[in-house]
Amino acid sequence: MSDNVKDLLNKIDKTYNMAFGRTPLNRRLDDIRKEASELCRYTDLKSLKEEAGDLITTTLQLINECGWDLEQVVDENLAKIKKRKNQYKSLGRKTQVAVIEGGFNPIIDSDIKLAQLILNQSQLFDEVYFMPSFDNTSELNYIPPEHRLEMCKIATQNDGRMKVSDYKIANKFQGSTYSLADRLIDDKKYKDTHSFSFVISQGIANTFSIWDRFLDLERLVRFVTVKYSGDKHKRGVDWYMKPPHIFIEPDQPIGELSTSFNVRKSLQAFYLGVKAKDIKGPLSDDPTMVFNKCLDKNVKDYILKHKLYK
Repeated sequence: MSDNVKDLLNKIDKTYNMAFGRTPLNRRLDDIRKEASELCRYTDLKSLKEEAGDLITTTLQLINECGWDLEQVVDENLAKIKKRKNQYKSLGRKTQVAVIEGGFNPIIDSDIKLAQLILNQSQLFDEVYFMPSFDNTSELNYIPPEHRLEMCKIATQNDGRMKVSDYKIANKFQGSTYSLADRLIDDKKYKDTHSFSFVISQGIANTFSIWDRFLDLERLVRFVTVKYSGDKHKRGVDWYMKPPHIFIEPDQPIGELSTSFNVRKSLQAFYLGVKAKDIKGPLSDDPTMVFNKCLDKNVKDYILKHKLYK
């Protein structure tokens, strides 16, 4: 056993004995069952980390008390997994995908930061799909979907975990999230290989009860709810904090959802050769500052090349 592993086990053993004294085997197993149960009832990633720590340390103390060699225990377990890999493969582990819907008009840096947060902090998802909407006639200056799709591809090209799905555009889909989730789950391209979750903000989660078939939707798919700057908990609304749903509160706040609006206004000011403050919205005097800060350079070049939002 390596010195680092020995030091870790000795530290755990010393702390447990100092705090609890000698613990009989049946009580140790009760502790492990209790901590495993607490882990399954987590409501956010902070509490998940704490409960995982409780479970890990009490299990390692079990190894101390039984006199087992930790590295041998791990090696035997990994050997068992390798031996059973074909069996596990036949069970069909599905690719875990978090879907971010949106107009992406245009896709901005905070969209990419959101995807990175979900991939890195949840430790659950294999991929994030950016799924641009087919149309949104209620939004001013909503550019054609092929441009929004291409900008998403440009913005995600440096991270292989991020994919761009043309599902809504290719199918000219304009239905509800429930209809979309129901179609994806039953789609022959995905149903045996992919498991989908949907990403929303906490502000959106607070209004979930007005969504089409929201009760069915809550049971149909997992939601990943992310706290944005300005989002607050609404009393009596906590469905998104209960498993299997996931609530993520970033260490660093994610920008407001309206930033893409500010980018469009700044681009219009740039084309017109006027100061951004002369166009309605909380913008800087320098229109280039906003879209330089909020856009991937290659996305910005694409916009200017095609004179989008002019």
